[in-house]
Amino acid sequence: YSFEDCDFIGCNFSSTSFIDSVFTSCTFNKCSIILSNFKDTTLNDVLFSGCRIMGINFTECNDFLLNIGFENSVLDNAFFSDKKLQKIEIKNCEMKDCDFHRVNLKSADFSGTTFKKTSFNECDLEKSDFRTSIGYYINPETNKIRNAKFTLPEAQSFLSFLDIKIEY
Repeated sequence: YSFEDCDFIGCNFSSTSFIDSVFTSCTFNKCSIILSNFKDTTLNDVLFSGCRIMGINFTECNDFLLNIGFENSVLDNAFFSDKKLQKIEIKNCEMKDCDFHRVNLKSADFSGTTFKKTSFNECDLEKSDFRTSIGYYINPETNKIRNAKFTLPEAQSFLSFLDIKIEY
């Protein structure tokens, strides 16, 4: 199936198979996307807004033209691995038990996002913006964070990876 310039509003896509589908310039607004299959699916200029996304393996998406964004959404058990998601916007979201592994997130915008048990492993986070995000734990030894933007007190999370003791 191929969808272009479509707005999906209030749809329930639980356990839906999108295998080999193409979405171009589409918006999912207030949709429930739970345990759906995106294997070999093209997501080009796709925005998920106000959605509940659970158990989705974005790793299986087609790399060609992959361009997605999330706002005001809950992502629970979402997986991203070996993807190029430069300049992705994940704004005002709640990310629980998500995994980013070897993902290029250079210049990503995570404004207002709350992270709970979300891991970043071997990711390129250079120039990414975490200034208004909370709850992230990013190992500076295994991720590229050069010129990324952080604020205190959240940036103190880096200290837990340095194997040092700080006393008051």
